[in-house]
Amino acid sequence: MKWFHHITDRIGGSESAASEHADAISELFYRRSLYKTSGEFLRDLLALFPEGEPLADADLRVLLKELRGIWGAEQALAFGELAEQTEFWLGLAAHTGSPYAHACYGDALLVGGQHAEAVEAFALSLELAPELLPEIAQDLDDVAREVGGEPWLHFCLAKLAALIGGQADPDDDESRELYSELLEEFSGDSEALERIHYHGQVLAEAVKRGDLPRAMVRRSGKRTEN
Repeated sequence: MKWFHHITDRIGGSESAASEHADAISELFYRRSLYKTSGEFLRDLLALFPEGEPLADADLRVLLKELRGIWGAEQALAFGELAEQTEFWLGLAAHTGSPYAHACYGDALLVGGQHAEAVEAFALSLELAPELLPEIAQDLDDVAREVGGEPWLHFCLAKLAALIGGQADPDDDESRELYSELLEEFSGDSEALERIHYHGQVLAEAVKRGDLPRAMVRRSGKRTEN
């Protein structure tokens, strides 16, 4: 998957102040080879991120470089250490609430073949940071569709909310197309329809405010008025 490369590019282009514990993080990575197990190292690494504190961009760049670069989830899987790395990302997401940490957790789950859980994690990251839609949807659409069921619905609703909230192409009507597709696909599920209709109301309100166009844009280029 390429999403983390896009995210690294996104946060890597801006210079942000170092975090209060940036030196401690760098020092711990420097001493990583001294640890007997990856689990011990990752537990100490997680301890450097206090619960309730946001994840600084500078720290995220280091983590993506070290844990999703030369020492990524694929390598962890090959060495039988993926569970420890997955646990670290889950813990970091819980400590910081970072959408990037949730996405990295989802990525580790995906590498481990836990596709349904991965889709749920990526859906949550989208809910927390709708601006991640281009990066995540590019790689996750097919996986989420294949998983189906509740994870697919969760992912689609998170995607729909992001589109309605301003991530849609102004020359396209993907939000209403997705909404219509979901209504059709889950027509026999009353609980799912209730959740979908909620987003339909939000969509209608966005149209009234002028945030979304009133005309329906068809893929063929034709327009039909609502």
